[in-house]
Amino acid sequence: MRSPDGKIEVVKARDLVDPAKFLWAGCIEIPGTAFRLAGRVFGEPMVFSPDSRFLAATEHFSDATHYDGSSRVVVFDFVHGRETIVCTEMQGSIESLRWVDTTSLHIGAHSHLHGSREHSWKAAA
Repeated sequence: MRSPDGKIEVVKARDLVDPAKFLWAGCIEIPGTAFRLAGRVFGEPMVFSPDSRFLAATEHFSDATHYDGSSRVVVFDFVHGRETIVCTEMQGSIESLRWVDTTSLHIGAHSHLHGSREHSWKAAA
């Protein structure tokens, strides 16, 4: 997957689920960056901002000793070299990610605890 400006590549390094049954999930690499990605599991949806500054990615995680179906949205900022967790769905999934403009992200989520919800995030100036 390449950024809109073609300068950043996200490599889906390893599949962790059967692609015939589920959307892709696995490990990613972003060559040329210092983000700590080892040992983390990402999945779809994943989308670049129109100006290629940000990548919004779905990360699957668990706070317990076993995977409990929790997901969160991590925004990678390629200008400042940092990542921010912008939304967490405990025992839930991220259904959609859409950039409204270059700094505003719309998030559609579903949780077994709360049902369907929508979130928004805006990057600081």
